[in-house]
Amino acid sequence: MSGDLVPFTRLRRAAPAVLALIYPELVALGPAVNPAFLLITSVVSIVALVTLRHTPASLPSSRRVALLAAAAPALYPFVSGLLQGAALWWLLWATAAVTAVLERPGTAVMAAAVIPQGRAPGRTLLAAHGLSALLIATFALAHLVNHLGGFVSGQVHLHLMHTLRQVYRQPLIEPLLLAAVGFQAASGAVLLWRRVPRIGTWPDTLQAGSGGYLLAFFVAHVTAVLRARLQLGIDTDWHWLVGRSLLHDPWVVRLLPYYGLSVIALGLHAGLGLRQLLVRRSLRLATVAYRSVAGAAIAAAVLIVLGLIGVQLHPAA
Repeated sequence: MSGDLVPFTRLRRAAPAVLALIYPELVALGPAVNPAFLLITSVVSIVALVTLRHTPASLPSSRRVALLAAAAPALYPFVSGLLQGAALWWLLWATAAVTAVLERPGTAVMAAAVIPQGRAPGRTLLAAHGLSALLIATFALAHLVNHLGGFVSGQVHLHLMHTLRQVYRQPLIEPLLLAAVGFQAASGAVLLWRRVPRIGTWPDTLQAGSGGYLLAFFVAHVTAVLRARLQLGIDTDWHWLVGRSLLHDPWVVRLLPYYGLSVIALGLHAGLGLRQLLVRRSLRLATVAYRSVAGAAIAAAVLIVLGLIGVQLHPAA
């Protein structure tokens, strides 16, 4: 009997979608059980990445389900905030699980054969994607420094934010930045769709997974910020961010893994991009650069989340 026909093998492909489906319940257990329990929410992305890595290229739909599930912590705030209900979330992941279970191999073999070996698809688009990333990376670094200020105190975060806003909210700069984010999301979606059948190594898997997470995060975060600013007239500053207890409110607690994993995904994606640029020159240098960027991102994510929950160096400052 073919391995793909074994029920366990098929069900294993559905595991990322099933875990993503129950992700809201995992998040809600944080305030209900213990704040440290929130760490278990990362199991959704981890299982999704492992499944993506070990799913054959001949099952592209199952791979895309796993890729989508890896971004569940970023998708959930967007979907829940959009409709204020669970129906769409359940429908999305139930459909994804059924798709993974029912898929039969063969599609991706034909798709991969169309692309000549040794050539990356969409090189022009990939180059443009990288160039637009430079502008976003400049803003992202400043934004991370701003959020790291929250680990010192809310006032430091506010001071840094108001200083930086004098630059990135300029009439010429802000539209350019938003356009770059829009292009990054659109081009990233196209590149990810094309790349799925060609993922073959752990660096490929992490690059795709972190890219998919950032795509979902950009859409969710920019939408939330613009809606708050333009529709509701809210100043999206530190008070907006921590207006309710992120650690104990069963609704807003979903923002903790959402923010924390976005910083880690940014570090992984940037670090792996840097690794790809350096690997032909020196594998050792490429590996050190990637690990350094990823490690710094993980450390930054921890400090940012600590600041958001009130663990600060000068909380009364």
